[in-house]
Amino acid sequence: MVSKIARSIGRLLGLNEDLIEAISLGHDVGHSPFGHNGEKHLQEFCKKHQIGDFAHNAQSCRLLMELENYGRGLNLTLQVLDGILCHNGEIVSSQYTPAPKKKWNEFLAEYQRCMESAQASLTITPMTLEGCVVRISDVIAYIGRDFEDAIKLKLIKRGDLPAEATDILGKKNSSVINSLVTDLLNNSYKKSYIAFSDSVYEALKALMDFNYGNIYNNPKKQKQDDKIEMMFLTVLRTYLSDLESSNSESTIYAWATGGFRRQYFTGTPKPRIVVDFVSGMTDDFLNSEYQRMILPKSFGYAFK
Repeated sequence: MVSKIARSIGRLLGLNEDLIEAISLGHDVGHSPFGHNGEKHLQEFCKKHQIGDFAHNAQSCRLLMELENYGRGLNLTLQVLDGILCHNGEIVSSQYTPAPKKKWNEFLAEYQRCMESAQASLTITPMTLEGCVVRISDVIAYIGRDFEDAIKLKLIKRGDLPAEATDILGKKNSSVINSLVTDLLNNSYKKSYIAFSDSVYEALKALMDFNYGNIYNNPKKQKQDDKIEMMFLTVLRTYLSDLESSNSESTIYAWATGGFRRQYFTGTPKPRIVVDFVSGMTDDFLNSEYQRMILPKSFGYAFK
């Protein structure tokens, strides 16, 4: 959805759609399973083992620059990698102005800061308008989708949505997307920046505040968060132990020693290898690994 929204905006603004597509497709490849819950647990694991921090945008760049192609990385342009690193959709602004003079050394310095502290991701700016478009498209793609999912799960009712947001953006995801994209285009055409009108920006902020208070931090959701925490703690601890003991039967040991040049396994801190592996998992894969670790194996019955 991010790619679709961003390409539509880029096309009407006369921007480079190929660059937008590349940034969009790569922006979340480093995202942890179970969304921001998983990201929080990986952050805690990194800090505990003193290997920096975890930010999914920086992990996406690490994956593409250092892990893909058997550890050789992919030959991506500065503009693509910068757009991925700077795509953070957690901070919403009324205006996005690119930093066009950024060079490789500046990008690499930003990347390193983001690997060391997740907070650094909140302060960096894309070097292209295309990167700015993907950044705001990330917000547009999830803001309405999240309340639609919450309504289906009966966490909230549609009537709970704040009037200061719905009066301007609408009450359905399709209306929210249309309102945000239309306003963005009207205020950004032939400009050197991407911007919302004041009224739409305030409505967007109101909707984000509502989502945080009533969906992401909903007490009903907390019951599942506790289970997710236990799953992450178990999997992370087990994987680290497997690496330290060179358990050749472990999933992570086979991955770390079989898919990369030997320098990766010998030169990378074991906790960082764990983070690299877990951050690339799907929810289902993590769940299946957790079950494999905690459930007894069935040996069946022997009949004489």
